[in-house]
Amino acid sequence: MAIKDLREWIKELEEQNEVARIKEKVDWNLELGGITQETFDRGGPRFCVPLTISSLSA
Repeated sequence: MAIKDLREWIKELEEQNEVARIKEKVDWNLELGGITQETFDRGGPRFCVPLTISSLSA
């Protein structure tokens, strides 16, 4: 089955336990990359999806 959109793709990854949902507000430019790297280094899910994105640098 082909994946139609981003939401469907994320749902598919969640079913495979390959998504980490970040509940804290994160800066997309300064923090998200570090969180993703730390998650990867610890053997966690492949993808991090923030629920709230802010811009600390704005």
